[in-house]
Amino acid sequence: MDFARLIHRAYVTTISHPVLWLLGLLLTSGFNLHFVVFRSRSDQWSGLAADFGHWASRHPHAGLICASLVAGYLVTGVVSSWVKSVFVLYSADLLEIPRLGRKDFDKPSLKLAVKQSFKVVAGVFAISFSMALIIIAGAMALFVPSLVWLRGNPNQWAVFIVAAFTFAVLVFFASFIGVFASFFAILHRQSVVSAINLATELVAAKWRTILVYSAVLMLIYGLIVWAGLGLQFFAGLSISAGLGNAMGIALILPLLVILFAMLNAFFNLALLLLFADLVKPRTIASVQPGELKSPVPAG
Repeated sequence: MDFARLIHRAYVTTISHPVLWLLGLLLTSGFNLHFVVFRSRSDQWSGLAADFGHWASRHPHAGLICASLVAGYLVTGVVSSWVKSVFVLYSADLLEIPRLGRKDFDKPSLKLAVKQSFKVVAGVFAISFSMALIIIAGAMALFVPSLVWLRGNPNQWAVFIVAAFTFAVLVFFASFIGVFASFFAILHRQSVVSAINLATELVAAKWRTILVYSAVLMLIYGLIVWAGLGLQFFAGLSISAGLGNAMGIALILPLLVILFAMLNAFFNLALLLLFADLVKPRTIASVQPGELKSPVPAG
């Protein structure tokens, strides 16, 4: 597979279409690989439940607060899934990736992408939510024994290292299954179960290619972030020296936001191009929902 071709096309498309920057800024979850961070002090984890119990007993409206937080999370997830759907539909048209509901790529339409996104947003949210639950459940199953049950045991850190490695593998597979399942749901109009099954088959068959490609993207990301932050730091020092710290931050912050939005759009485009290159089904416009039996091309 020609990684350079895919990455170059993602770069050119990102630079050429600023509307993708806005969508990239709003893409806060789903496509990105999110890792659960655990503190090294196991005593903090063992006292977490007790601390929550004390807090809840002191606040008569604790239930309402928790319900509001859950509702806020769900609303944010739905909005994020909708933005994700719009981004994929519009990007697929820009990249001329065949999909159901679109045959003419001469005039990519953001308005059409927004209209069609409402048909798939529920499935995309269900997929993202399912993958998040799998990752959280895996984290609890892997880390609770090493951080809580084996506290003080001489083998605690050996178990923790094994758990951390296993968790990294879990996050890798769950994240890419979630990403590709979303693509199947959006572009192929597959049901949630069908999309996850197809994505699982694809990741299982092509995990080596996906691993190498993601490593290349992570390297690019690291280089861009370090170079960008370095330039922003020195520019910020120069500006602050003349205009003061507050004014310097006010001038630098928008540049950082734009950089983040462009990077987010670029990496999501790169993943979409990888998906399209791996799947290569017969013309998607001729495939009805539920007809896609295998995402892996023969041979």
